[in-house]
Amino acid sequence: MKKYNLSKIMKRAWELVKSAGMTISSGLKKAWEEAKRIMEKIKFERTAKVAKIVNGKQSMYVGTEYDSDSNYFTFNLWERGNMRRIYINDYRRRSVGYIDINNNNALVTEYSKGEVIETANWFIGNYEF
Repeated sequence: MKKYNLSKIMKRAWELVKSAGMTISSGLKKAWEEAKRIMEKIKFERTAKVAKIVNGKQSMYVGTEYDSDSNYFTFNLWERGNMRRIYINDYRRRSVGYIDINNNNALVTEYSKGEVIETANWFIGNYEF
């Protein structure tokens, strides 16, 4: 059974009413729609290209005319025997870390903070593997 934070949904609905001029009914519908979308995880199918997350937000150049491969990390599944890992590669295909699926999705990387950690944590939270 899915659990939703009803308080957050109601606060978001009132925020939409006040800022966007919606009715409370339409604000609640929109808030519920957003909450359900957040709860749905994306199915991981061996490889995924994910926009870098910097300070909790997607890179500002994604989707613009200045967009390039350097704004993304690629996540690739690697399996050998009973070992399963998802390697994180930058735009030059250099490995910047991996997620150890057998070890409760432990993140292994040389970086202690920054875009690699933030993007990997976003990936773990939003993808189902």
